[in-house]
Amino acid sequence: MACVSPALVGASHWFLFVATTSFIATLLWCFVYLLSIREALKIPINWILTELLNTSVEAVLYMIAFIAQLSLWSSVSGAPHIASNIAGGVFGILNTLAYAAGAYFLYIEWKSTEKKERVKTSPLIQIQTKRSSCEHLPLRSHHNKQSCLIPGILKFLQLALGIVCVGIAGDQFRPGYYRTITDVFFLLIVTTFMIGTFILLLSCLASLSTASIISKTIYELFYHAIAFGLVLSAALTLLIQVHKNNSREYELLLGASICGLVNSALYLLSTIIALRTYRGI
Repeated sequence: MACVSPALVGASHWFLFVATTSFIATLLWCFVYLLSIREALKIPINWILTELLNTSVEAVLYMIAFIAQLSLWSSVSGAPHIASNIAGGVFGILNTLAYAAGAYFLYIEWKSTEKKERVKTSPLIQIQTKRSSCEHLPLRSHHNKQSCLIPGILKFLQLALGIVCVGIAGDQFRPGYYRTITDVFFLLIVTTFMIGTFILLLSCLASLSTASIISKTIYELFYHAIAFGLVLSAALTLLIQVHKNNSREYELLLGASICGLVNSALYLLSTIIALRTYRGI
């Protein structure tokens, strides 16, 4: 919303409308979960199916909005606010992917909820479920090790890319070099989350039980979601500045911004995994 405001053309008006309505709807769902409104109201509503339909509609609307936004502003030259509007379209792509992933996980949760309801109504299925849970009990420790493997690999890649970004951005702060607020913001963000990811990875390597406990809390979900948003914004702003100012460090700063974009995608994957783990999917 901040990148596209104020809306100058019709496509931007539509994009801003979709972004605003989706933001308000998502904020309302956050309050539903945080305040436990579903449990308090006791209304016969299929909340998961309602959220699934809402998220699916938002994903489709965002897809139409970012296509219209980027198709218009990518063909414009010489007009003001081109970079910010293109950045808004890129954020729209990422938001579309986020809503599509949310709709997919909600669909899985909805199907599993339906299956549990069928199990409750059938005594024969209840007996078979108890037997199968007893038979697979020795495999749970192996499953815990496997569930920590992918998040551990992602943390290692995030740490490696963070070190690369800090090395490139930090090398630019030398005597005689003029640095902007964008450079300072990029270096601050990548350094912060490089240290935070290193601590998480160290705890995961030090103790498997600690890693499994942390992954079940909401901390990792919030950490990776915030890291995704801030690293993405820092990398995009640096990328836009690099293209505007064709300086002698063009290739290095371009590489740092691309590493930041890749790192934000890894943080997005970690956010999705943390959300599934926290919900027990």
